[in-house]
Amino acid sequence: MSIGRIPNKNNSGQRGSSAATHTGAPRRRVLWVISGCLMLTLAMLVFHCVYQLVDPIQTIKWADGSHYKGMMFQGKREGMGTFVWANGDTYVGNWVDNTMSGKGVLTTSEGVRYEGRWKAGELTGKATIEGPTGSYMGDVVRQKKHGFGELIFADGSRYNGEFEHDKLSGRGRLVWVTGDQYEGTFKAGLLNGEGELILRDGRRYKGGFMAGEPEGNGMISWPSGEQYTGAFRNGLRSGKGWYQWADGSYFEGNFVAGLPHGYGKMVWSTGEMYTGQFVAGRRDDGEGDLSVVSFDPVSDGFASSNPSLSSYRLTAKRETSSDISSPDDPLRSR
Repeated sequence: MSIGRIPNKNNSGQRGSSAATHTGAPRRRVLWVISGCLMLTLAMLVFHCVYQLVDPIQTIKWADGSHYKGMMFQGKREGMGTFVWANGDTYVGNWVDNTMSGKGVLTTSEGVRYEGRWKAGELTGKATIEGPTGSYMGDVVRQKKHGFGELIFADGSRYNGEFEHDKLSGRGRLVWVTGDQYEGTFKAGLLNGEGELILRDGRRYKGGFMAGEPEGNGMISWPSGEQYTGAFRNGLRSGKGWYQWADGSYFEGNFVAGLPHGYGKMVWSTGEMYTGQFVAGRRDDGEGDLSVVSFDPVSDGFASSNPSLSSYRLTAKRETSSDISSPDDPLRSR
């Protein structure tokens, strides 16, 4: 009797293991592919971040010709960069969220240069503005001179004082290149309020101004020693006033358009006196106490020289943010 072979239980187990191995292989290959893709994506993200850190400078161009070169973050201008507009305006400085913010310089195509700190696209705070017609250093609000600052005109004239919405307003001192100077208050670019004006020929006026001309009460003195104290209107002696010559003679009374007109008193240094009516600088022979028959205000200086103060019309205005206008020559013949 032959003895049969005892079946090996392990053989059946190995066959089962081999079948399981053949079934799991495709799954592992799929997992390997997915893992590889994930690793590649991660590597690309890491490379992009490293690129941004190592070389963040990028260049972007627009269809209208504008272009930007500088730092970017998440598709926005962020950090230092240069933007050139299609019209030629150029900004070099810091950016935050696609807007000019922080220190920077804007140069317009007209040649005006704005330098300072920008906030949400506007120049505000201490800044410098330079252009073909002058330069400014001081307080700025939205690209306009506002607050206290110094303005130097192209011709060398200089103003130190207060500004309001780009115009001379408030207290200040203006010195023309000619040597004329004014210290006092301004309004909307004109001499307005109380102030003192000193002209290059030695004339001096101290008193009120309105729209660039003497107005109200004031006093004029001349290098010759003559002086006038009284009322002004539209830049001329008008109203009650007192005028004195260098030799001590004086007139006291009413003035109209710079001349004695109405009731007044003329007293000479010799003691002679005329009291009565005057018409356009001449005595009215029909009235008054005529102490000296030969008296004629025309020959004595009223109408012949009429030393009234020349009008000062200051037009130091800047209607646009790209210009710094020069003041007109303050002397204007009347």
